[in-house]
Amino acid sequence: MKDRGFYMKPYQKPHPLIGVAATSLGSTSIRLAGKRGWIPMSSSLLAPIHLKDHWRMVEAGAASAGREVDRREWRIGRDIFVAETPALARERARQVLGRNYVRHQFPNRYGSSQMAATKIDPSMPDEAVDVDYMMEHMWIVGDPQECANRIRQLYETVGGFGMLLAITQDSDNSEWDHRSLQLLMEEVGPQVADLGRA
Repeated sequence: MKDRGFYMKPYQKPHPLIGVAATSLGSTSIRLAGKRGWIPMSSSLLAPIHLKDHWRMVEAGAASAGREVDRREWRIGRDIFVAETPALARERARQVLGRNYVRHQFPNRYGSSQMAATKIDPSMPDEAVDVDYMMEHMWIVGDPQECANRIRQLYETVGGFGMLLAITQDSDNSEWDHRSLQLLMEEVGPQVADLGRA
């Protein structure tokens, strides 16, 4: 891996925790995290079927350095929006998460190799990776029960992880944002609190 610039040696001993975020398929960054004993963090734009490969790369990196790795250190990001009903959650997520996706994420990934990481089927055209696709396959959107079920399903699909990093977007209506986070904390969180402890 090429050096990307100057890195200051940490003054603190032991050094502060270091996390490495990875988005691409075959990420050398996530492998490096395993090799160096850093915290592996997988992108919110990586389809669940590809997340398993990220963990295998963490394990391979660790093995190359004679290290042990623990899935409880693995963080997975997901865009999350919770509301009182599934219909309300989808309506609001389309405006909040959808706006960011259409304006920023989709145009920046369109036609690039990074788009492949979001697809559950490699033969899909990039145009099919739209807001509806993201809502169904990538984002965690719904009422508290549905969101808890989707988190549990993600956990089981990838074989376990330690933390879910909730990605949120600022909307034009801060009440929606606050309510979503409140429901995530108070109603979704307790239903999935058992995950990642073993």
